[in-house]
Amino acid sequence: MNTLPPCVPRPHGRLPRGAKALAGALAGLLLAGCKQAPSISVIGAYFPDWLFCAIAGVLLTFLVRAVLLRTQRTAWLRPWVLSYPLLALLFSLLSWLVFF
Repeated sequence: MNTLPPCVPRPHGRLPRGAKALAGALAGLLLAGCKQAPSISVIGAYFPDWLFCAIAGVLLTFLVRAVLLRTQRTAWLRPWVLSYPLLALLFSLLSWLVFF
């Protein structure tokens, strides 16, 4: 005898065909790994790529700061607590896009 009211849909335990395809594609993308680790060999030791990009970002930020100090334009980047870390992040991400 059916105990569910007629307005409640019965659970079939099946997904529609499109949902199965989407779940399979999503699982394939999430389970796929990199071919090899993104790293650079420096004198036999491997360092991650992001480390070099972060160093490049900080160095380029120091270069921009030196140029702004020389031209007396440091007021352009106020507040400094926000602008210099964000500038370093910007340069780091740009160097990742350019070199990797």
